Amino acid sequence: MKRTKVICAAVAALTLFALLEGAIAVPAHAAEAKQAPSSVMIVNTDGTKSRVAASEYVIENGVLMVAPSYVNFPFVVAAKGIGFGPEAKTLNVLRFDLSVIGEKSPGFSIKLGEKEFADHSLGKTLHISQPALARGGHIYLPLRTISEAYGYVVDYAKQEGVITISIHK
Repeated sequence: MKRTKVICAAVAALTLFALLEGAIAVPAHAAEAKQAPSSVMIVNTDGTKSRVAASEYVIENGVLMVAPSYVNFPFVVAAKGIGFGPEAKTLNVLRFDLSVIGEKSPGFSIKLGEKEFADHSLGKTLHISQPALARGGHIYLPLRTISEAYGYVVDYAKQEGVITISIHK
């Protein structure tokens, strides 16, 4: 009788342990996805490579968001041409007009939290799947969705903790 109670208690304990183990355990691929990459590299349309500093990107809902300086715009960005209007919560990027020396004009604007941006050089509003966001005093843009809105092809690779994003035409 005593032996039966011990066996029943052991089986119950093992069953409880197995149930809790399953509830607590995280699959290896999910744990890997939650780990921050050791670094992020962007290969631009012209072949130049940029290593993105840890403070210049975030991963939000599985989407790589980068500082505006890493986005490939289809126009030349003016020196000191990226600004943020805190009242309107809008990021503005000025384009450098190559036909008139020193002339700057609106190029791109996006309001935080909205899933569209205005390209003033094309005169279009383009829709994107992930909105721009502000975090810790920085503005982050969804690299892939903006690049694809401009017609670029974006390739993603992750190897040994390094994310490489290649952007090409």
